[in-house]
Amino acid sequence: MLQAPLPQHTNLQKKLPAPEFGTDYEYDSLQDAFKNGKAWLQFRLRHERVNTGAPKLRNAYGTTLRSRLGFTSGYYHHISGTAEFSNNTVIGKQKFNGGGGTSPSLSNYAIIADPNVTEVLQAFGTFNAIPNTKVQIGRQLINLDDQRFVGTVGFRQTEQSYDSGAIDTHFLPDTDIYYAYVWQVNRIWGPKADPPKTLSVSKER
Repeated sequence: MLQAPLPQHTNLQKKLPAPEFGTDYEYDSLQDAFKNGKAWLQFRLRHERVNTGAPKLRNAYGTTLRSRLGFTSGYYHHISGTAEFSNNTVIGKQKFNGGGGTSPSLSNYAIIADPNVTEVLQAFGTFNAIPNTKVQIGRQLINLDDQRFVGTVGFRQTEQSYDSGAIDTHFLPDTDIYYAYVWQVNRIWGPKADPPKTLSVSKER
């Protein structure tokens, strides 16, 4: 059976070139879709140092290793699945505040926002039956424009992901339409971090 190559990592990341629609191969069975899927394993080692200059805050040093394991299946009945796991491990003795309430005993150190985190980074399904259109539902990475307002904070070891539904379409000529509905933001500090603070307004009488 003739098989076209699968596309690269299928995140809806707007900083990347638009995928070449129509090249996704449709397999005859679910077994073939998984057999011909794409798996990846990535490692990134980082050392960071922060000199604070503040008298009551110690300089921070951090060496961390990021590990990722992921898999994307081929298409079966126009549906593909993607899952990716992420782990960030501090190497040696931790001498930094990981931020987000992840290391309260090290609050006298400057922040390096790369604490120990193990999580499901991505878990989403992709639907491509509509011409020139992809729909993704689940936990995914989203980068819009220069990532000033919506992005994955990719320079940190654990990226920010979004539990969302998104559609990216080139159905109209010379037009790119993207829409996403996000119901949860998974921050860079992982699931054990303190919940985000909300602003409250008090009314004086």
